[in-house]
Amino acid sequence: MITTNLDLSSFYPDYMKIVSITEEEDCIRIIMISQTYSAVCPICGEKSLKARSYFLRTINNLPILGKPVILDVNGQEYYCTNAHCTVKTFREQLPGFLSVRQQWTNRSEDFIISLSLNMSCEAASIFCNLNPLNNYRCNNLWLETEENSPYTYKHESYTYKHEL
Repeated sequence: MITTNLDLSSFYPDYMKIVSITEEEDCIRIIMISQTYSAVCPICGEKSLKARSYFLRTINNLPILGKPVILDVNGQEYYCTNAHCTVKTFREQLPGFLSVRQQWTNRSEDFIISLSLNMSCEAASIFCNLNPLNNYRCNNLWLETEENSPYTYKHESYTYKHEL
């Protein structure tokens, strides 16, 4: 019997550290923590080094061997050091990994959009709901087209435009 260790950290940005991986009955749960030491205020653009606390986001990721993957992501909240800024605290952004208020990783979103580009949105929705992607609520995915405009894929939590 061959045993091997799979390094899942290579699938995530360098600033995210995997703390634990557990296989539950219905999913694989990965707990991650952000290792950033600064963040830029999204309102005023000032860089902050003053961390306030951590926040938890539960995110869906692509399945592993047919089992849904849930990420518990601990990000940091920072104080804005600009006295004239309208916000006092803000949450760090996790570029290339998660978008603001997104319920799944960018990789997952790209996969679902790719499905929709290569088959009808209705077929992609059925595929997602019959597979471990049903956590993504793909039944709310549809395609809008207008004459002489790019395809616009809409979901209840995002809109994606694809240039022709």
